[in-house]
Amino acid sequence: MERNVFRIICLLGLACVAVLHLGEIWLTGHTPFAALLTDWLPLYAAWLAALIISYKPPGQGNGCH
Repeated sequence: MERNVFRIICLLGLACVAVLHLGEIWLTGHTPFAALLTDWLPLYAAWLAALIISYKPPGQGNGCH
């Protein structure tokens, strides 16, 4: 998979999580802090980690060749 395609997939995933989170806030009126930590924070962290990985140049000791 090319890096640009992977980057676009990461951005779309992050945008979908943000839209779902905002939809939950809009429908319920708020998000409890515990739900933020257990439900949403891991999703944001996973997509952000993938997005950061997509910007690392190949061959810099990160195992990508």
